[in-house]
Amino acid sequence: MATMANAPRRTGDAPFFVAAALAMSTVVLVGFGSWGLRGMVNYAMLPVLVHVHALAFAGWMLVYLVQSVLAARGSMTQHRLLGWCGAGLAVVIIVRRSLRRARS
Repeated sequence: MATMANAPRRTGDAPFFVAAALAMSTVVLVGFGSWGLRGMVNYAMLPVLVHVHALAFAGWMLVYLVQSVLAARGSMTQHRLLGWCGAGLAVVIIVRRSLRRARS
């Protein structure tokens, strides 16, 4: 039985995935950052959970970008290890959203 570990590697796709991760991270950073830079957000008025959510999501974007680079380089062991960090950040993001909905 073939598994993903034994599957042939397609190296031609690596630059696309790294570029896509970089583009997505840039769009998110510029999109959310522009609100703060224009003074449209009063950070002092936001609850702590919003800050935790924002840091977790920014961390998740960084993990996504680094994972793309690691996979492109062929460092699959490090890529998979970092994937567990991404899974932990996803749990924090989802729990934060669930807490918000529970209060409504």
